[in-house]
Amino acid sequence: MLVLSCAAPAYPTHFLKSSVPKFAAIRASFTYDHPFVPEVAKAVDSLHSEFRSVDNLVAYNSSRVLKAFQNARVGFHHFAGCTGYGHDEAGGREALDQVFAEIVGAESAIVRSQFFSGTHAITCALFAFLRPGDELLAVAGAPYDTLEEVIGKRDSHGLGSLKDFGVMYREIPLAEDGGLDWDALTGALRPNTKCALIQRSCGYSWRRSLSVNEIGRAIKMIKIQNPNCLVMVDNCYGEFVESIEPPMVGADLIAGSLIKNPGGTVAPCGGYVAGRRKWVDAAAAHLSAPGLGIDCGSTPGDIMRAFFQGLFLAPQMVGEAIKGTFLVAEVMASEGYKVQPLPRIPRYDTVQAVQLGSRELLLAFCEAVQRSSPVGSFTKPVAGATAGYASEVIFADGTFIDGSTSELSCDGPLREPFAVFCQGGTHWTQWALVLEYLLKVQEENLRDGCWKERLQNVLFNVNQKRFKLRAFGRQRWEFGEVGRGKDGIFVREETWKTERRVVLVRFNQDFGFNGGGNGGGGGGKIDSNTARLLGNIALAIGLTYLSVTGQLGWVLDTIVSIWLLAVLVPIVGLGAFIWWAGRDIVQDSCPNCGNEFQIFKSFLNDELQLCPYCSQPFSVVDDKFVMEPVKFSNQTSKSKQAFNGFTPRSKKGKDSSAAVVDVEAEVKDAD
Repeated sequence: MLVLSCAAPAYPTHFLKSSVPKFAAIRASFTYDHPFVPEVAKAVDSLHSEFRSVDNLVAYNSSRVLKAFQNARVGFHHFAGCTGYGHDEAGGREALDQVFAEIVGAESAIVRSQFFSGTHAITCALFAFLRPGDELLAVAGAPYDTLEEVIGKRDSHGLGSLKDFGVMYREIPLAEDGGLDWDALTGALRPNTKCALIQRSCGYSWRRSLSVNEIGRAIKMIKIQNPNCLVMVDNCYGEFVESIEPPMVGADLIAGSLIKNPGGTVAPCGGYVAGRRKWVDAAAAHLSAPGLGIDCGSTPGDIMRAFFQGLFLAPQMVGEAIKGTFLVAEVMASEGYKVQPLPRIPRYDTVQAVQLGSRELLLAFCEAVQRSSPVGSFTKPVAGATAGYASEVIFADGTFIDGSTSELSCDGPLREPFAVFCQGGTHWTQWALVLEYLLKVQEENLRDGCWKERLQNVLFNVNQKRFKLRAFGRQRWEFGEVGRGKDGIFVREETWKTERRVVLVRFNQDFGFNGGGNGGGGGGKIDSNTARLLGNIALAIGLTYLSVTGQLGWVLDTIVSIWLLAVLVPIVGLGAFIWWAGRDIVQDSCPNCGNEFQIFKSFLNDELQLCPYCSQPFSVVDDKFVMEPVKFSNQTSKSKQAFNGFTPRSKKGKDSSAAVVDVEAEVKDAD
């Protein structure tokens, strides 16, 4: 099931520019000799032997499928389809069932469009086996999420789970290596254990998928302990991955979906149940009704033709998907991620799991896959609640068949360890292009600084405490983990596999900032732990906001501008003063005593100018000091008036002094 954000049909323009380069730009350097980026090309070159082995498998399985088609004498009339009850069907149902049964090595099979999904087909098989009082034993750990409500492990709200019908359930946990716990299985069967469920693929568990040989070994151990115990194999994602199928090693029933491996990317819907005839008929009765059998039900002709064609193409499509898993494992492991299965080991299903480690990376990976898909590349997959799943799940499948996992797709539950499960692909080069796209996006983000440090060596001191911030450039910031230790507040966030960089911020106690300082008068206790913590968080959020919104540069520019103004304004002012003083100062020698001094022209007035050394009057004419005749008056002159406007200049760097005498004279006529 694909959950898409249809309300927002396209990515925001700023998101495309800052985070995801356009595909045309990515492929600008494409050549036939070098179609991939170096990381992908290197992985492809190293997988030559694995790819050759897959080609051999495809050839073998294709020959088996071709032989089955020929034995069933498939003809054009089998594609006619039917309507209504389907009683006038031209033999297509019977031929398709016969072909499928021969391919998987079963007595009988029922392949129908009326199966909604693989879970539906498995449910029909389980209800064919189990009756009230019986026990269902899950041999390979917890089953797939969508089976939990079928079994009753998770509440089905009285809608008819096995538990509602009195069927008991038990499961054997996996061994430490992720495989079957053979020791636990040895004595696990009870007399009332009617059915043993074996899940071939990993599902949403971080474990190895099971080979058909391992399944055969488990079946033998089960039958030895309780010959009446029936074995049901969930065969989803396992068809055509090996040269044999579970019915060939003793499985009583297998079930799966046609929009996975056996549909060959062509089947638009449907599922199957195959195995022993008695139990196939019982499963068909649960699909329809007891007594109706398998010779009823209408199927349109175009769907019938797609079933035949998809089944014929399935070995080839599965081979391409297997090559894709090899390539994904090789590239992602080289980038430092945990992968399951490990690179270059034999495959037992078409699923490749990659442990990303965080919700954000899981969402980003699925978005990148959606962007690289042929259908719906302009949409954005969003996580949400999905019927049958206990956790939020995100799906990315830009596929021609809705929900098809035989086509290029990935999905994963939003829970620990945040693994993405990749599957499908009509050709392995699809995954090569997806991986190239992911690497290009990462490279673009690095070039734009999205994963580079936006703040370096930012240091404040407050109570000698420190906290760490991770800068993400233009990307939205979500705090993944916030904690307080002996060194202060730590904020952590995961990114793609790049060097971890942090910004260290300390606050200085001396400034009384953020609860620090030596304080001063009244009020509460400013330096309490709570106030200091809140202050640190506020600063962290402030720096974070400025960083992620791109305003930090503006703030830094403002700080630099203020600093420049604080430095330049005094310099300019001093220069202006010196320039003004140079034009306003008059320097000359006193015409009376010969001492040199300076005077500001702007301070000159109409009153008498006196020399600061000899106290004799003088005048300023054309920037020269000229002698002024003494004029006596009966007015009293104050000393500070006489010095008004003068700036005496010392000789040879020493202070000079002169005696100033305040003279009062009275003029009388001589006798």
